[in-house]
Amino acid sequence: MVSLIFGYNYVKDTYAPLFIILLATLFFSASLIIWNRSLHNWALVIISKIKLFGINKKVESFYNAVMLYKGEPFILLRAFGVSFIVQFVSVTIFYLISKGFGMKVPIGYFFLFVPIAVSISMIPVSLSGLGLREGAFVYLFTKVGTTDAQALAISLAAFAVMVLLGLIGGIEYMRLGSVKDSSGVRELKS
Repeated sequence: MVSLIFGYNYVKDTYAPLFIILLATLFFSASLIIWNRSLHNWALVIISKIKLFGINKKVESFYNAVMLYKGEPFILLRAFGVSFIVQFVSVTIFYLISKGFGMKVPIGYFFLFVPIAVSISMIPVSLSGLGLREGAFVYLFTKVGTTDAQALAISLAAFAVMVLLGLIGGIEYMRLGSVKDSSGVRELKS
């Protein structure tokens, strides 16, 4: 939403503002339902009628997991802080990739455009947002002087970096096993 406020002039003639506002509305509505017990109970009545893919059980499981931390504001603040750092690093990766390609786009545009492009890539019509993110990058970054090829290259290169980082995490997950208990001792599979 912050990126949309400052970058609105770059996307005002697209559906991006509508999509981002819809996404933010859904997020805030879901947050209200999660944190307010009476709204949650009302939503459970509706969700209990939905048997599609066991969504009702998944929603209840998610709610129970979130409620474990309701009385732990410092843990939630730490999670928010880590999330902020991850997003900051992500934008910085996009910027450093552009510098590696010899581009001269100021970093401020990356803080405006990357969150918008990532939000657009969340539309569930492609695999991992491929195509949507690239289209958003081409559309947004060509407005500030890059070529189509440069904008596409930044998006694809950053996606490749994220996939490689994910593979490292996946390998580490397989190496250590599934879940660790709170004492740090690996849980043995039976």
